Amino acid sequence: MLLKRTKQVLCAIFGLLSLSLTLYTVVKFVLFTSKPTQQKYRSGKSQELKVAVRLLLKNTIWLVVFILQHSFQKHENVKKLWKKIGLESIERAAYNFFSSFILLQLVQNWTFVEKWTLWNISAPVHSPIWWILVITHSIFWMIIGCGSLLMDLPEIVGIKQIYYDIQGLNEPLTYKARSLNHLLSNIRHPSFIGFSLIFWLTNLMSLDRFILSLMFTCYMFVAWSPDRTDYGYQRQQFQLKKLELSYDLKQK
Repeated sequence: MLLKRTKQVLCAIFGLLSLSLTLYTVVKFVLFTSKPTQQKYRSGKSQELKVAVRLLLKNTIWLVVFILQHSFQKHENVKKLWKKIGLESIERAAYNFFSSFILLQLVQNWTFVEKWTLWNISAPVHSPIWWILVITHSIFWMIIGCGSLLMDLPEIVGIKQIYYDIQGLNEPLTYKARSLNHLLSNIRHPSFIGFSLIFWLTNLMSLDRFILSLMFTCYMFVAWSPDRTDYGYQRQQFQLKKLELSYDLKQK
């Protein structure tokens, strides 16, 4: 009993650590992807070709590491391993912890490559372009945040699993409908359109930003695989919500 309680306390501490790192990384990633770029070219000689290629390669390696980790840890065999060692309650928290750690390293070690740009639109602070970008990106991030809340944010960040384990309950997903679990197995968090627009809608599309946007967009397209069953489930839920709202309005 004491051993079990000790394990639960340690899992809870790890869960809070994972949540803290995840929230911190999200803030850093939001600023990294959405803050209008004020990068100015250095006067004089621009980056040498070899230097630019080396920086692009370094940035790309961080992207590949993140994608590989993200794909590896969600594999069914990895989840079975957590269950085998009796730590299935922190599987999701561990997934977020390592994803956040690598994403944070990517953000902190990312290097702007000034040699090539696809477009460069001046966006001084508080200018119309600056406000358009800030407001648009803020809306997309709010949509992603609200979508995560609707999809059960505590479960997504891994805190709910630990809490349920402490309370002696089954895994949270076992209490959800089969159709919803099928949807969550194919798309774990929103939103493909929101993230894609955030990646591509920028005032300065340098080659490094282009590679980031392209790789993340392609990865989401491949990794998120909702099918007709998921579409039918979401359509059904939408119709039920319309009927519920219609009924509420009639009652008033």
